[in-house]
Amino acid sequence: MNRKISLIVVFLVIIVIVLFSDTLSLKKKKISQEKEKPGAFLSPHTCLVIDNLENLLVIKAYFSKSLPSEFADTQRFMQYLFEEYQAYSGGNLCYEFVDPIDDDALKEEAQKAQIKPMTMPVNVQDQLVLREVYMGLAFLYQDKMESIPFVQNTQGLEYDITKTIKKISAQSMKKLAFFSTDNEEGPIGRGQTSSPYQTVRQVVSESYELNDIDLTEPLTIDTDALMITSIADTLTETQLYNLDQYIMQGGKVILFQDRVTADIQNAAAEVNNTNLFDLLEHYGIVAKKNLVADAECGQIQIMRRQEGGGMVNTPVKYPYLPIITVRNENNPLVKNLDTIQMVFVSEIDTSFVKNTFEPLFYSSANSRQTYGPQFDIDYNNYMKKDLRQELNEGRKILGGIYSGTFMSYFANNPYYPDALLTTSEACIIFVPSRNFIREATVTSMEGNKDFAINAVNYLAGDEDLIKLRSKDAADEYNFSVINTQLENNFSDTLSLNKKNISQKKEKSDTFLSPYTCLVLDNLDNLLEIKAYFSNSLPGELFDTECFTLDILEEYQAYSEGNLRYEFVCTIDEEALKEEAHKAQIDPITLRINKQDQLLIRDIYMGLAFFYQDKVESIPIVQNTRGLEYDITNTIKKISAQSMKKLAFFSIYNEEVSLGNGQTSIPYQTVRQIVSESYELRDIDLTEPLTIDTDALMITSITDNLTETQLYNLDQYIMQGGKVILFQDRVIADIQNAAAEVNETNLFDLLEHYGIVAKKNLVADAECGQIQVTRQQGFYRFNTPVKYPYFPVITERNEKNPLVKNLDMIQMVFVSEIDTSYVKNTFEPLFYSSAHSGQASGPTFNINYNEYMEKDLQQELKEGKKILSGMYYGIFTSYFANDPAYPDAISETSDACIIFVPSGSFIREGAGAGIAGNMDFAVNAVDYLVGNIDFIYLRSKNAADYNF
Repeated sequence: MNRKISLIVVFLVIIVIVLFSDTLSLKKKKISQEKEKPGAFLSPHTCLVIDNLENLLVIKAYFSKSLPSEFADTQRFMQYLFEEYQAYSGGNLCYEFVDPIDDDALKEEAQKAQIKPMTMPVNVQDQLVLREVYMGLAFLYQDKMESIPFVQNTQGLEYDITKTIKKISAQSMKKLAFFSTDNEEGPIGRGQTSSPYQTVRQVVSESYELNDIDLTEPLTIDTDALMITSIADTLTETQLYNLDQYIMQGGKVILFQDRVTADIQNAAAEVNNTNLFDLLEHYGIVAKKNLVADAECGQIQIMRRQEGGGMVNTPVKYPYLPIITVRNENNPLVKNLDTIQMVFVSEIDTSFVKNTFEPLFYSSANSRQTYGPQFDIDYNNYMKKDLRQELNEGRKILGGIYSGTFMSYFANNPYYPDALLTTSEACIIFVPSRNFIREATVTSMEGNKDFAINAVNYLAGDEDLIKLRSKDAADEYNFSVINTQLENNFSDTLSLNKKNISQKKEKSDTFLSPYTCLVLDNLDNLLEIKAYFSNSLPGELFDTECFTLDILEEYQAYSEGNLRYEFVCTIDEEALKEEAHKAQIDPITLRINKQDQLLIRDIYMGLAFFYQDKVESIPIVQNTRGLEYDITNTIKKISAQSMKKLAFFSIYNEEVSLGNGQTSIPYQTVRQIVSESYELRDIDLTEPLTIDTDALMITSITDNLTETQLYNLDQYIMQGGKVILFQDRVIADIQNAAAEVNETNLFDLLEHYGIVAKKNLVADAECGQIQVTRQQGFYRFNTPVKYPYFPVITERNEKNPLVKNLDMIQMVFVSEIDTSYVKNTFEPLFYSSAHSGQASGPTFNINYNEYMEKDLQQELKEGKKILSGMYYGIFTSYFANDPAYPDAISETSDACIIFVPSGSFIREGAGAGIAGNMDFAVNAVDYLVGNIDFIYLRSKNAADYNF
């Protein structure tokens, strides 16, 4: 008997050893694979370039050992970076560090690679001695060689290395077409001349295949971007057509184009009337016929006579050379650029915008404009003046991006029957100044040159390249980690990697959102989740069960012991049924196909949450979409974690009729939904709002506010407050077919900020229906009738997460947003359709009888109108310089206001019955308080997970 037991024990030990060795082997394999393809610090663009290597590439780093101490980090960083390249390459890249100082053969080798030594002071025994040092890189691929002669610092190094690898390995480059009618050489100082766009062309051609065109031939869509500059002549119809059709194919265009052409030597300027501007205006792209002057500006050298009679060069500020001090920090195209300077630039007119417009940079608040026909640009007029006093018209937009739907300039033209009529994929970047990228500017302004190449990267889909150029070692790398990894022996590294692997499931590789992870991190005690799922679920619900099990495993793995789940797959016992019932989880009745027979069964699909002495539940998991959101919200609620604060202000409190004799408070649904995730409190603005109020929702203000209320609202915004406005500009009554303009003084405050809704009501052929009672003989019956003042949103800003994944949205009596008043950054959110019109007062014709027998698409053809948007950037106080409010905060750059010109959008008996409207309202709160993960969670689908 003992012998048998001994044999069994030995057998079990052997099994354990085999399993352990297999596990260790598997872990070692994973470690090896991670080292070979870490991708940890390399950008996606770099990884793609390395993946495309077909032969061995050798990088030889000529680096002296006696470098000055300030370059020690540079060398360590580079060695670590090369390890990443080599590990990722799978054997197609290797590197070597050599010091040529005492080796003539290596010196000659470096010379052939165009790498020469630099003379630097080096500390030797506490004395500074001048020494020659090498800090260059040579790239060898087959029979070709490229080099980076001197590595000055780590910023942008990955970009330079990756670009050189791409060039030497002759990987296919994306194509950039270049079109200009300006080819005259211009002065660049000290008697030198150059072709007008030499530097920009050279920089762009390092990463793109650059082709000069004249637009006399069609451009195919394999042209990834088109740069146009300095068009002064009238283009032929063929040229206009080829440009238009390239855009209609979804083409990407960068325009550096003068609206006013200026000559500083003769102090003269004239409007550029090329017909290119007719094409652009058709797209909604308009630059005013002015020149912007700015107190924040560059200098010109003026010859002036000094007291002794001699002539000297004197620098003089010249306001028509604006220096950009305000830019769109949210856009990667301009976020990290050095100084940008404009040279004779016009203002962009946003009142013509027909699609999505995003400003890129602005003049300062101390700006003004000069109009023709006689443009006042003589520098003598500004030499002895206080420019800040002279120039006081406020900021002006000097560059921006237009994207979305563009209609062809040749639509409905019988001479072009094959013309593409519209596109929703095109994008145009517009800077109303050709001098922005001319040689004399970019040779002195690094920011201008970088913007030009950033614009090409942005349009060609190479945003990773923008990040690479500005990538700083301090931002992306931790040198202490690098040193540790370079110095640790293999066993330490293996131990570290084993630990990382064991933590990987728990942390870094989790599918959970950052917000969920934060909620789990804040759990102080054990939380238990019990999933009650019947084992006789229909086949179509099997994926839901699998998904629920998978996501609960993720929660448990990440929680580090603070969350535990149990999956109960059978609910046949009476005790379990009673337990589920106490957790408010009851069965639902479904028809189940069993052996080709339909049977009626009760099934369970619910989750119960137990935390200390509290119980919460999700009674039924209907589908996987938004399940993580529901679970995380329930965990946050039951564990009593602090919620962000939302203030709610409205003076509309009358109960609303819901039909069938039922009534409701006016905003019951939206308040209920929002209060599930936020601490909601009602305010009346008679007391100041502190900045710990994370957002403020305002709706249906019809009376004038007191000055105190206006001041408290204004100062909340000046503190960087976030506001969501659902506010009628026109109040409509469908029962009486009457409407009147809402004249509350809230609109005076908003107009001061540049937020204006027109005094109209938008009608749209894409609309909802109303029930109209009609009589036929002795019978009365209800008939659904399309009512154009209930627009259904068919076009939205697909780039903004706030509206990107929403279901149907329907407006109820909405006004159009007027963008001509915009003072900062404005981003449209949704639009009416192309078949839209409007009703304007004082007598609004909104009677449904007007539309019952009409073809709405024929009746309404004014084009799209903006029905909602987001304003952010610089806001100036409504009470600035008011002596009655000496302590008023006068300006902020952190505030954000979302505006929907319709109070009915979220009101009971109107928009509150539309799921998309409610989702938008809570999305808007999430967006403003920084919970963008919440927006993603609500729309998250099982397809996002890899089972």
